[in-house]
Amino acid sequence: MPEQALYTSSESGLVPGKSGYCIVAATEGLDNFAYSLIEKISEFSHEHSKKNGYSKILSFQNLNFSGKKYYVLTRSVDSGFDFSGRTNFLSHHLLFEEHEIVEIPNPLKIFKHWHGWIDRWEKTTGRFRRFDSDDVIKVDDTHAILCTTWKAVTGCAEAAFIPIYSGKQFAMDVTGINVDDLLDMIHETIILNNVTQEKTQLPACNWNTTFSTSVFSERSEDRFDWRFKYGNKNKVECIGLRDPNSVPRITEYEKAVLNRTACEPIILFDDTGVECFAGQILNISVRCLKGFPVPEISWYASYNGGAWDKIDQSGNTISLIFKQIGMIELFCVVENRFGKISSPAKQVRVVGHESEPRKLQTQGIKAKERGDQSSDLNTSKRNVGTTFVDHKDIPKEENKYTVTLKTVFVIVLIGCILSIFVALRLAGQ
Repeated sequence: MPEQALYTSSESGLVPGKSGYCIVAATEGLDNFAYSLIEKISEFSHEHSKKNGYSKILSFQNLNFSGKKYYVLTRSVDSGFDFSGRTNFLSHHLLFEEHEIVEIPNPLKIFKHWHGWIDRWEKTTGRFRRFDSDDVIKVDDTHAILCTTWKAVTGCAEAAFIPIYSGKQFAMDVTGINVDDLLDMIHETIILNNVTQEKTQLPACNWNTTFSTSVFSERSEDRFDWRFKYGNKNKVECIGLRDPNSVPRITEYEKAVLNRTACEPIILFDDTGVECFAGQILNISVRCLKGFPVPEISWYASYNGGAWDKIDQSGNTISLIFKQIGMIELFCVVENRFGKISSPAKQVRVVGHESEPRKLQTQGIKAKERGDQSSDLNTSKRNVGTTFVDHKDIPKEENKYTVTLKTVFVIVLIGCILSIFVALRLAGQ
């Protein structure tokens, strides 16, 4: 579980003798040194927020203390008035260690979907809500890839690529944009980056890119990679969203990502049985007719007397070399966020003689188009992934021609022995 801390104005803080703006509550894993670092990153301006029409600041940054790196999410909000009657704000901090963020796609999901954020602190009744990663992991955010908020705000969905192509130390003037819309825009950019990163070779920005939805003081300038500002007039530093020249020239693949509708996979797979020689390379393919985001393909095998030497998978095709004769059944599972389907099984008979391989007679149609939900995989079938292993315990099946030759040799040998025996008897008479 992440550490938590609250910073606000109070008559007495968590540290004895402190009052005014200070740490008023924290989980047990934080000490006085951590308190001092957290206090430095807690900030909010009532004047600035009132002038620019926002009521909260959301930020993500890194802190290092106690020999550890922490990923810190901060939500600062207007908290009414303090004990002295002056305006007050509250900063709620979540501090994650690296192993705690492995299953969480990005910090935006926590800002958007966790319900434990605190707006006001009452010392007598205040309690932290336990952070449960399932609260945010289970939320389906695949629709964010369509960048509808960027399109609604800027008139151009391609503008979502601006922060990605700008890299580190990116700043943008967001005057007139609602903070919730801004949060959705950052989220859409990160999701878009995840999908296109493999093709574009741009760095992933999940937990690697720090940001703040409102940078209003010079002391916070250098803490964030992406800095969003209200009412900033420095046009050299800030990008005008509605300037057509500010939109980067994206690739055709990136355009396809923005224009395609997310859907479950539909595949075409030829399940006609085949024969191949031991030692011969066999290529088997599956065709994805539909599916976005791009589905992942996993290959599975069940076997009876067969063994394999190696495997190589490239895209939709798997390449096999079998080292023993026998019978193999192969099928694949194609999956993305919207669905998972499995292909029908394809029988492969591995033979050891030099006759021409022929197609096996199989029941049913040769090609099956599947778009339905997949059934549960049989537990006896093994996911071969991208590496086959040898199975030395599988008994070898001898070729019938090899057996025939051995039989003939034995008969000839027995005949020779009988002939010699008869000849010796005749010579003795």
